[in-house]
Amino acid sequence: GTKNATEDDFVSLCEFRVFNAYLCIYAGMFDAFARIDGMGEGRDENDDMRVDLNEWMTCYETVKDHGFVAFKNVSNDEEAMAAFQSMDDNDGGKVLLGEWCEYVKKAEIEEKTKMGKLLSGDLKPTAVSSPKQKKSIKTPTKAAAKKVPSRRIPKSLKVADVFIPGDSSTDELLDFIHAFRPLAVKSQEGTKLRHSKFSLADTNGNGCCSLAEIDSFIKATLLKEFPQGKGLKLFFTFRPSYIRAYQEAKGIAQDAKKVRGAKDATDDDYITFAEFRILNAFLCIYAAMYDAFARVDGEGEGRDENDDMRIELSEWMSCYRKVKDRGFVALKNVKSDNEAKGVFKKMDANGGGMVLLKEWCDFLKKEEMAKKTTLGVFFQKLRKH
Repeated sequence: GTKNATEDDFVSLCEFRVFNAYLCIYAGMFDAFARIDGMGEGRDENDDMRVDLNEWMTCYETVKDHGFVAFKNVSNDEEAMAAFQSMDDNDGGKVLLGEWCEYVKKAEIEEKTKMGKLLSGDLKPTAVSSPKQKKSIKTPTKAAAKKVPSRRIPKSLKVADVFIPGDSSTDELLDFIHAFRPLAVKSQEGTKLRHSKFSLADTNGNGCCSLAEIDSFIKATLLKEFPQGKGLKLFFTFRPSYIRAYQEAKGIAQDAKKVRGAKDATDDDYITFAEFRILNAFLCIYAAMYDAFARVDGEGEGRDENDDMRIELSEWMSCYRKVKDRGFVALKNVKSDNEAKGVFKKMDANGGGMVLLKEWCDFLKKEEMAKKTTLGVFFQKLRKH
């Protein structure tokens, strides 16, 4: 029933025993990986399916007894540093699950452990008595993505009179904007609302909010606005965008002043009340940028297990038409594959073959300013000199 496939493309009965052994072994590898990723016990909301050096150096001792020789032999920080460099096969500064498993497998094979022999593939297939009928096992096809019905975003969701999300934006984004858009309104009622919310965000009362304080403020706002499960999911869904909004907003106000309780910091390093309205506008705008980024990353609907916070050319070419209506001129104007390839090259500022979230956001911002859109003028007006 398959045109060009051979048995090597499937799992046959004689391979089924080894397949089940591999299920257990690779689950064990992932169990150790998840212990390091996010520095928590197993899988939780802090995990991003990548292990960075800080996570590894903090937690390498916690996986010594996970049953793998590669971890058992790491006795000090120097050896741990060398192990990380060996695992990070492409020198990207992050260890992905594939790199992790390959490193563990290689160590087992080199040490000639029983597991190493099994992982080497140097095995005799299980003898199978002649079956009456050999049935091919069809792998389930990926379910077609649910088509999003055409709709119009209400003008009531316009952010700071400069940005309205596109018609194909996710429901999650619209919910997020609904929570923070009122804090970006330039009015007497908006000012009153911001005063009450800023006092909650400024936990130490020094008139300045750190990134950690803003992070907590966002979480508290979403938990209050929505039922706990939904609010928490929204918080973690858009969390990668918060630092972009924070960096864009801090320091906009003039006349930097020393911050009480911070030795060398000025309020340019934090968010002051004068910048709080703009911050909330940027929270919505950068969440929208991230919403589009996540649609392309992994080629799935929103965030899922295929996302790695990097967009490859193949992902962009497959999905660029699907983000045309996200509210950004840079995405709307891509009309052909040739144009799409040119856009990718511009986005990939360092020529690394991958577009990171910062590069994505910087490109969208730059194009808005170049086209002198309402949003672009807003960015230009607030641009730091």
